[in-house]
Amino acid sequence: MKSEDKAIVKVVAVFVLIVSVFSLVGAYFAYNTLLKAESLAVESRFALAGQRIATNVERAASYGVALASQSTLPELLAREVALDPGISKIDVVNADGRKVFSSAPGSTGTDTGSENAPTTIVEASFKDDLGAVIGSVQVNYQRSLLDGLTQRLADGLKRAAGIALAFGSVAALL
Repeated sequence: MKSEDKAIVKVVAVFVLIVSVFSLVGAYFAYNTLLKAESLAVESRFALAGQRIATNVERAASYGVALASQSTLPELLAREVALDPGISKIDVVNADGRKVFSSAPGSTGTDTGSENAPTTIVEASFKDDLGAVIGSVQVNYQRSLLDGLTQRLADGLKRAAGIALAFGSVAALL
């Protein structure tokens, strides 16, 4: 093989390496960006349920109904849980961190830090007429929901990165 041919092969190998590295870096950044967007979309889905309940609590509080006296909250919590199968439970917590209402039977009156369930919590606080926080709504959803989305995203990006890497290698050879 002539020295010119060896130089050309080395240059082509360097180009293939550069294209491969940029393809992999691009796939990594795409994965992180899409993962963050997907996580925010899932969280906003559950935050919306919490915000609907928080708005209801704030309206009742503005009419002078104390949090512990809002007797329609258990039915509202049950309806919200029934609307989305990804929600494991919803708790309404007072400013002291005690559960006043819960969609899970038997957990009312307990502290919020007394559980180790495989769930993720999205929280929406509610305020009185003076702007003081009087409690929050905690929407618990299964982590497995987000884990499944993450795995499907990773699998799709691995395929896309492989295809981009193959096309980049072929293009570098041409």
